[in-house]
Amino acid sequence: MPDRLAALDSTLRLQHGAFSRQQAHGAGFTDAAVLANVQARRWKVFFPGVYLAFTGPAPWMTRVWAGLLWAGPGAAVCDATALDLHGFTASEPVDTIHVAVDHQRRVVEPAGIELHRHRCLENFVHPVRIPRTVRVEDAALHRASALPSVAEGLGVLADVCQQRLTTPRRLRDALARRPKLKSRKAMWSVLDDISTGAHSFLEVSYLRRVERAHRLPRLDRQAGASSLGRRVWRDGEYAVWGVIHELDGRLGHEWADDRAADRRRDLIAAGQGRVTLRHGYADVVDDACQTAALVGRVLQARGWQGAPVPCGKSCTLSTTLSLLEPPSVPFVGLPHSPRSKAVIVG
Repeated sequence: MPDRLAALDSTLRLQHGAFSRQQAHGAGFTDAAVLANVQARRWKVFFPGVYLAFTGPAPWMTRVWAGLLWAGPGAAVCDATALDLHGFTASEPVDTIHVAVDHQRRVVEPAGIELHRHRCLENFVHPVRIPRTVRVEDAALHRASALPSVAEGLGVLADVCQQRLTTPRRLRDALARRPKLKSRKAMWSVLDDISTGAHSFLEVSYLRRVERAHRLPRLDRQAGASSLGRRVWRDGEYAVWGVIHELDGRLGHEWADDRAADRRRDLIAAGQGRVTLRHGYADVVDDACQTAALVGRVLQARGWQGAPVPCGKSCTLSTTLSLLEPPSVPFVGLPHSPRSKAVIVG
């Protein structure tokens, strides 16, 4: 028994305690010996033909390996599970293990596994990652196409770029190899926007629904700045008018410490004569027209000579502007910036 356990030990360490019946046979265990260990509660059956060398709760990586072992040779981790292995931080963790197999496989997956069938699966698998995992670009595209909402899917593509796991160019190259992928046209569009510097879905939404739709000035996106001697990155800035633009989305704004840091940066900017505008999902997705009106009025107060325009017949921009207070306080301006009268935004 000790020799057989030693032969299985390296496999258990690599696979986080999971092993298959075939691997047990390779280490010298017969079916009777495997059954004896299960009955003695040293091992447990996790999936058909897949065992764990312990009886407690299975950690996430153990379940990933168990899913691959159940799927058999040639299988690979895919979709949300593959993104997790590549280091992607999702807004909502996905507990199901996603496994890809050849499209000809016809099996019923056990609870806890979602099976995906791919043609030419080997073409999408990362060449060196262990366990076998599809490339991050293909995982992101497949995940994006599988989500019920197109907006959610586009958000995955934007966020995977924001987290620097890939680039829009690599995603476009991968998309070119998937001509039948669902929502492909929308993906092309959002990847073009991300290439301009809009790194999250919230930023892409602001760019398209607020800025472009209402003809606001173009933001300087991902602008570098100094705050208390440290280099910081703004989501965007209308630098000539001294207006900083921040978007509180899924990443970087969840915790109390982050919010405290945001407030501190805003105060430092205010001491330099700059104002900070912050918008969340509701402002950009649900109230884009109202947000455009408010941003436009602030920019006018800081010296912008233009004006936002309605995005269509149902646009509420004009209604919002009519409810705002008229100009009342003169703005003294920033060095080298246009001067104009301020407008108090109601």
